[in-house]
Amino acid sequence: MDPNYKFAIFVISIPMAGLLYCGLGIAAAIHFPEVRENSLLAGGLFALVPFAIAAAIWLRLAAKAYNKG
Repeated sequence: MDPNYKFAIFVISIPMAGLLYCGLGIAAAIHFPEVRENSLLAGGLFALVPFAIAAAIWLRLAAKAYNKG
């Protein structure tokens, strides 16, 4: 597979995954009354999940780059 094609798929899939995640959060807020009642906690967890994933990926890649020297 062409590297440019892989990069194009990556660039398109990241915003689509973000939209899907936001839709999931909105659907959860509509469907579950517990999410609406505890909106501060639900919003904090909702924001923490992508941040934690991004931090884990960043740290893994930084450690790999550091080990290469």
